[in-house]
Amino acid sequence: MTNRKKWVIVLVIVLALGMTAAGCSKNSDGSGSSKTAESGGSATEGGTTAGKTDSNATTKSGDSTTGGSTTGGNMKWTAVDVTSILGDSIITAIAYGGGKFVAGASSSADGNMAYSSDGVTWTAVTESPFVITNATHGMVYANGKFVVVGDVGIIAYSTNGTDWTRVNTGTIFEYTSSGATHKAAVTAIAYGGGKFVVGSRNGKMAYSTDGVTWTAVDISNITNDTLRSIAYGNGTFVGTWGYNGKIMTSKDGITWTAIANSPFGSSYVEVAYGGNKFVGGNYKGTIAYSTDGVTWTTVSNSTFGESIINVIAYANGKFVAGGSVGKMAYSSDGVTWTTVTNSTFRESIDAIAYGNGTFVAGGKGGRMAYSKD
Repeated sequence: MTNRKKWVIVLVIVLALGMTAAGCSKNSDGSGSSKTAESGGSATEGGTTAGKTDSNATTKSGDSTTGGSTTGGNMKWTAVDVTSILGDSIITAIAYGGGKFVAGASSSADGNMAYSSDGVTWTAVTESPFVITNATHGMVYANGKFVVVGDVGIIAYSTNGTDWTRVNTGTIFEYTSSGATHKAAVTAIAYGGGKFVVGSRNGKMAYSTDGVTWTAVDISNITNDTLRSIAYGNGTFVGTWGYNGKIMTSKDGITWTAIANSPFGSSYVEVAYGGNKFVGGNYKGTIAYSTDGVTWTTVSNSTFGESIINVIAYANGKFVAGGSVGKMAYSSDGVTWTTVTNSTFRESIDAIAYGNGTFVAGGKGGRMAYSKD
């Protein structure tokens, strides 16, 4: 073989090796090794996590930072305009039963209640049990009826959500101030173990098996605070009182015991039950869970930061929490939470319910939205 042929062969081999090396060093955008997303090593598409988050990574969405949890929720919410019915007041209670949602608000010219079969189109309750200046504070559907509670000791029930009857609670919620007798607002309600249980201020509570006839429960020897939230599950009521994070439990809604160690500090607490556990959240953004209402474990990242949590609900296999400035998150287990990126709310979210394949949420300014996710 001539020297010239040898040099040609060597030159071809060198060129081939160079092209191979160049091809191996090219990345997906033609300029480097394989591309890494900028959100803590997770791949993103359209601003949402695309299922590749490193469990040790930190991802950021807005002003919330999560470690080991996913941000950028897939719950899609659609706003509903109900201000022509409920005005611009705060929607404080929503419940579903008997094929319809019923919502109550803090005040409106139409008596502050409305109903809907789908959570989208709403109709005013023409004869609400509340007068214009009174607010609803809680509502449940159980045992074939809606029961709603609110200002000045009001408790009312309805079998269809449209026709309401106020009940006579006598002196159960009365208190004396400045020499005058008043009726305290009934602030929370739950159903479980065959009875409705409600509470107000000054350690006053009551229970009923039918929502009509009520029996007083006095727990003033334990607390004089106002009942903030109450839930039932696993044979136990869990109630939260006042602004000091106090939690109490009861097997029957009558005899109550304060737990020794609350994880919520000096703060009011909202509580819900689902998925074999209680989950609570407070106005400092703390979320904790418990299987028995006594021993609680704080979640490492609620996604709320230090923002207020006003409501927690459980349905369709998930907890959904809402708070101030439109913040919302959801969780399948109450431990790992996902931020909802667009709740459609600008201010506080104060009520959430589920029915007919739909979550419905309401809040300040008469704002309402629904989600089928």
